[in-house]
Amino acid sequence: MVQMITPWKHPQTGIYYLYKELPPHLRGEMGRRQVRRSLKTRDPAEAKRLFVLAHAELEQEMAAAEARIAAQKVADEISPERAKIIVDDFIRDRHSSGRWSRWPTLGLVWWLEDTARRVFNTDFPLAGLPMDDSPEALAAKRGQPVPGDCWLDVVRMYPPAEWLKASGMVLGNVFKDQDPPIKRIPANDLLIIQA
Repeated sequence: MVQMITPWKHPQTGIYYLYKELPPHLRGEMGRRQVRRSLKTRDPAEAKRLFVLAHAELEQEMAAAEARIAAQKVADEISPERAKIIVDDFIRDRHSSGRWSRWPTLGLVWWLEDTARRVFNTDFPLAGLPMDDSPEALAAKRGQPVPGDCWLDVVRMYPPAEWLKASGMVLGNVFKDQDPPIKRIPANDLLIIQA
């Protein structure tokens, strides 16, 4: 049975109050755990009337806080299209002369796989990158582990919250120096990894 909140009478003064615990998700936005407002009356009938008005006002404040939280969440989230652009730019910036840069995407995947193996303490096979510049060298590895196989095993075996932990180091580098800055929230992390 749901208990309705009613005016609370202060035991010493006899003055009635509106007293309500705020839901945990609103506490940060509203800056407190609970609301206590004096109804400025000792008359029980008047307290009930004032309580209805004060409670309706508090419900409006809570709805406004919910709306601010929802708007901030939307403002913090990036789109899948933006995630793809960010990842493409990151890979392009990493493409320079060197062993790993010949295959920038595979280099990132290898980095993710190596980190995931350590985080999860697994023995998923970790494939090296081809030593020459030809796509044929990669195709010749058909049937053997190739970069990406280990990461697919991680994605299949663990929930996103777990494999996002393993990708933290890579994600930190992707998010660094973004203009405008991107907020590190799970939804953005997931979009970047998917891109």
